[in-house]
Amino acid sequence: LHFMGDVPFKTVYLHAMVRDEKGEKMSKTKGNVIDPLDVVRGASAEQLQPSLRNKFPQGMPAFGADALRFTLASLTQQGRDIKLSLDRVAGYKAFTNKLWNASRFALMNMGSYRWDGSDVKALPLGLADRWILSRLDHAVAKTNEALETMQFAEAAGTLYQFLWGEFCDWYIELAKGSLYGTDEAAKDATRAVLVFCLDRILRLLHPFMPFITEEIWQKLPMARPVESICIAPYPVADAKLRDDAAEAEMAPVVRAIEGVRTLRGETNLSPAQKVEAVIQSPDARALETLARWKHYLLPLAGLSSATFSEPGAKPSQSAVCVTGELEISVPLAGLIDFAEERARVQKEIAKAEQEATALGKKLENAGFVARAPAELVQETKARVEELRVKRQKLTEHLGRLQ
Repeated sequence: LHFMGDVPFKTVYLHAMVRDEKGEKMSKTKGNVIDPLDVVRGASAEQLQPSLRNKFPQGMPAFGADALRFTLASLTQQGRDIKLSLDRVAGYKAFTNKLWNASRFALMNMGSYRWDGSDVKALPLGLADRWILSRLDHAVAKTNEALETMQFAEAAGTLYQFLWGEFCDWYIELAKGSLYGTDEAAKDATRAVLVFCLDRILRLLHPFMPFITEEIWQKLPMARPVESICIAPYPVADAKLRDDAAEAEMAPVVRAIEGVRTLRGETNLSPAQKVEAVIQSPDARALETLARWKHYLLPLAGLSSATFSEPGAKPSQSAVCVTGELEISVPLAGLIDFAEERARVQKEIAKAEQEATALGKKLENAGFVARAPAELVQETKARVEELRVKRQKLTEHLGRLQ
């Protein structure tokens, strides 16, 4: 104020106290101090406080500044102290690796392509392209809304879910059909969408992860309006990208793929094992959609073939999954040893029942409920419910096997 004659900050955000993962205040006396620079750069066991030395007897690995920043943002909620768990920091380091690998995949498949900044909606887009652009706009709108109200954890969660759960796990896999195909127009359209999405993802993430976002942004094959991402405009929602029809059309495709993957997991089928699927539904539109986008369904679900029909007789000796309006059957004859699989499932059921019984007795103990930390009691209840759901699914699966 004295030297510049101006108020330096119009808004000041007071964040909560950062405590250790048990919720205790950091103290050198307690030996639970976490030095941010050790988290960023790594440290030898001798440099660490006693509690951390027990956790990292060989020394603390370097998690990086981006992972630490994102962790703090994701844990920042009004009215709550931050319990800094280094396991969470490690999880967000994996998130930075996910971003790096997704970007590397896109760049490896660009060839000589360079996006000229033209309207992506004017390109010959496939369903997956239209879907991801619409989902991106939802993420942009939700992130801006959260930041304007200083809901930093919600903003971080939105970006995490979109990048990992939609862009990486779904769009990149769906895009491989175009990128590895022979239709050059479709290939270039997908390349444009990849660059368009990455540009906006990186700018959305930049305040949370400044280093990796700058590094990748500088390598995108496009014209950059400014020399650094830190002065590039922050993305804003664009109604032209919204495509409710694409989202509605993609929904049964996603459900079908997830349904087959669920059956694979329940029956211990190898991901490399190609299977057949019979998909039945009273919704003729859903069946027509699945037939039209069969080239998405087959590779992502690991199917050799798929047939679509109205509800009727099921294939014998098949595993069945009901998801929404779809009933998915995967014939298992010749793929698994039924006797061996029944024995495995019965063993899993017994193991789940044994653990649930032990935890139930603990919760019935009034002393445990009264003296144990509330979080531990809640975790125990959540585990009991998780085991109940697991037993139910395993029992249903056993019934199908019999």
